[in-house]
Amino acid sequence: MRNMIKAEVGSRLRDVRLTLGYSVSRMAVLLNLNKMTYVKNENGTHFPGAVTLINLSTEYNVSIDWLLCNRGTMFYGQKDQAKKLLASKDEVQIDEMVNLMKNIPLAYHSMITSFLRFKVDNETYLDREMARLKETSAV
Repeated sequence: MRNMIKAEVGSRLRDVRLTLGYSVSRMAVLLNLNKMTYVKNENGTHFPGAVTLINLSTEYNVSIDWLLCNRGTMFYGQKDQAKKLLASKDEVQIDEMVNLMKNIPLAYHSMITSFLRFKVDNETYLDREMARLKETSAV
């Protein structure tokens, strides 16, 4: 469970970096971290420290509630702008993935295999999240 949480926070930390348009090296410098420390945070090997979390919140307006618990939006006070930016990046990545899958059989099989492995490895988490989504949409 602890490793899953670190991985989820690391993934959201990566989303923040990509949304801000920074490289790993640049983000590490901006957060006053050693590059390897930042990489370990983003990869979910280590959990970001309190100073890093405070810097993300105060310097970059990152919602700590979103970063740690996946509640709310990525940035404070920029709900619509952040959603539009992420949606456009997601659409581009999805289009690229679909195009690869249509044209390259190895890419298709690799992505399907990865997806199925993800489902098996995270079955409990996915069931819980799907139940939560059904609850919130029913309200």
